[in-house]
Amino acid sequence: MLSRPTLILVALACSAATLFAPARGAGSDISEVGDILANEGFTALPLRRGSDDQFELAGRVSVNGIPGRFLVDTGARVSVIDRRSLKRFKLTSERTTARISGALGGRTERLQAALATSFRVGPADMRPFLFGVTNLGALNGSRDRSDDDFHGIIGTDVLRTYQFVIDFRGLRFFVRVDDPKNASRSNLASVLKRNGYVEIPLSRVANSEFEFTARVNGTDFPMLLDTGAAVTLLDRTHARAAGLRLQRTDEVVRGAAGTSRGLMLAEVESFRAGGFSTGPLQIAVTDLAPLNAQFAAAGRPPLGGYLGSDFLRAKNAVIDCANLRLYLRD
Repeated sequence: MLSRPTLILVALACSAATLFAPARGAGSDISEVGDILANEGFTALPLRRGSDDQFELAGRVSVNGIPGRFLVDTGARVSVIDRRSLKRFKLTSERTTARISGALGGRTERLQAALATSFRVGPADMRPFLFGVTNLGALNGSRDRSDDDFHGIIGTDVLRTYQFVIDFRGLRFFVRVDDPKNASRSNLASVLKRNGYVEIPLSRVANSEFEFTARVNGTDFPMLLDTGAAVTLLDRTHARAAGLRLQRTDEVVRGAAGTSRGLMLAEVESFRAGGFSTGPLQIAVTDLAPLNAQFAAAGRPPLGGYLGSDFLRAKNAVIDCANLRLYLRD
């Protein structure tokens, strides 16, 4: 049972159109990456991209032997089940002392927990598995009518348990069942670098798992790699400190917890992360002050923004979860 308060980040949805150009068509590196990982014992699972640029696993994911649709979310610290899906998976919930907050901050809610006999992601079978339970109605309500609802979210508690590799260009989710402490990235890294990818180290911070420092127009931004965020966002305070000119829009960005904020746009001349650089480009901006106030209360630095699935897809991202590495290529 979860027994201590915690801050959990969950998905972002946006009603605005995607801000980045789509990734280029498949090339030889896609099959080469797949061949390398297959030879190393990885199993490939198909990723489905929704109309909102959020990515889900479906068909090879089950709870208590019952299949479900799950958002893959590197921004969520804990994997959760939608409260409305408890009956589907034959689960019962109990209260905890932990609290959950959306990615935009604001109101928190008490988190419930449900113990599943089995949670299976491809060949990885986690039994038993303790889920958080929360209401994903706001997240599902923001999706296009052509997209099915999510039954839950796969967070970093799962992604850091086994070896998982997320391939945005090939729309594949690779998994190998072994000890992540013994993970080897040498073959994957060499193949990607040979095909023009740039490696970006990621860091673990108090309330998140996949953080890095981006340089936007010469100013450093602490950012979270968030595959659950449909749109890349910069914090308004950080954006203004970097001298970005903000343009108001009629669009809003919504967090899975139901919080919504106005959306602005900024023209960015250069965006750099590690040795990767790109630009000029247009990036969304919103007010993350409520979230950063919660971070300050927890004694951790403010967040400068989220690197979302729109950017990751456009830049052909590959994420090596066990080794905390992001690979990007224009």
